[in-house]
Amino acid sequence: MLKETLIVAILFFMTSIDTILLIFSAIRLKRHPQPRFVRLLVFLTLCAAHPLYSFLADTFFRLPGLRLVSAVCIVFFAVRLAGEPPLEFRSAAVPKRTIGAIVGATLWLDALTSIDTSVLVSAASPSVWVTVVGNLAAMSLLVALGPRLYAYVTDTPWVQIGIGGFMSASAALQLRSEPLLGGWGAPVPLYAAAAVLFALTALYGWKRHLG
Repeated sequence: MLKETLIVAILFFMTSIDTILLIFSAIRLKRHPQPRFVRLLVFLTLCAAHPLYSFLADTFFRLPGLRLVSAVCIVFFAVRLAGEPPLEFRSAAVPKRTIGAIVGATLWLDALTSIDTSVLVSAASPSVWVTVVGNLAAMSLLVALGPRLYAYVTDTPWVQIGIGGFMSASAALQLRSEPLLGGWGAPVPLYAAAAVLFALTALYGWKRHLG
């Protein structure tokens, strides 16, 4: 049981790094007046949402069109992350984020980026308790390290641009199981689309940072 829990925790952690970056970017963590409260709220929300998404993976996440919608939204937020300016160049206005808005953004972005994660965890986890405990361990580590990782990414333009491009590319690759695409879901078209999205996202981020 310990081995399975460790595997699930590693799966959750490795596949949720992009999720935590997108969430902190969407809620503007650096500009929030209560960052510790936000981190706690994100942690509690992810602990509740991740196991639920895993239980729904075999049904809801296989609906036609869901991966396509998810990919489009991920590309949007990835481009936004790639072009996010350093803290000193941002507006001085403090973002107004209510509890409902933070929870909603966390749930929404977690759902968008967790389709493949949920399918993997659903297959690897032998029980509900393994999923819950593995998720709790992974989310604790992610939320603890997430702010420092997010600060490093957004203060290092080339890393920020690269991660944004990688997220855009991975959004295209998750369409390999999308039934609505038919033949376009073959490896060659998807890898070509991933390369184009990476280049466009990186170009946008480069232009935003260097003018």
